[in-house]
Amino acid sequence: MRRPLRPAPLVDAWFDLLPPPQQVLARELHAVVLAAAPALRPAVRWGTLTYLGADSAPVLTLAPRRHQLQLQVLQGAALAARFPQLQGSAPQVRHL
Repeated sequence: MRRPLRPAPLVDAWFDLLPPPQQVLARELHAVVLAAAPALRPAVRWGTLTYLGADSAPVLTLAPRRHQLQLQVLQGAALAARFPQLQGSAPQVRHL
């Protein structure tokens, strides 16, 4: 498995690639995610900011779209009944 040698600079550069309105929201969401779950590690994967769990499995992503920024919960289908604000119909992923 390839891993970046310097993940923090890559994460910083990811924010810089977003349009200015999305940069502000993405940085705010990033701070909220890290405050709520400090054990998650941010990394850039698949063009998204991905938060990895202890086993390096992806848990959340911040995914830019043309006119929005999605917070994706990668196993969100299992949480959909408890958190009805999660949207989507994919087999596993839900988003806000």
